[in-house]
Amino acid sequence: MFMVFDYSLKRGVKAAKLFDRQGEIAVVYDMNENHAFHFDLFDDLNLKKLETGKLHGRMIPDSCTEDEAINESIDCIKDQYLRKVFHAIPEITLKKRNASTAKHGG
Repeated sequence: MFMVFDYSLKRGVKAAKLFDRQGEIAVVYDMNENHAFHFDLFDDLNLKKLETGKLHGRMIPDSCTEDEAINESIDCIKDQYLRKVFHAIPEITLKKRNASTAKHGG
């Protein structure tokens, strides 16, 4: 599943808005292996929508729900990505998502 999140980080000092940060971060979540991948939004991933009937081979079933993938991705963004950069925990909001082609057609 592909998800884009907005993040907002407020350092708590009103006069020091210089240190506040906000932006977008995206995650591709492997719903079979239950882990997230991070990438730069400016990278061209060359993602294509395909009809599952045109694929050859066997579709691997999901091992988690979409809600679990979203929650795990939020935790990953907070703890593994942004906390290491900003040394604080940001607010995270899901902006958009595209479910896997296996179950949701796009």
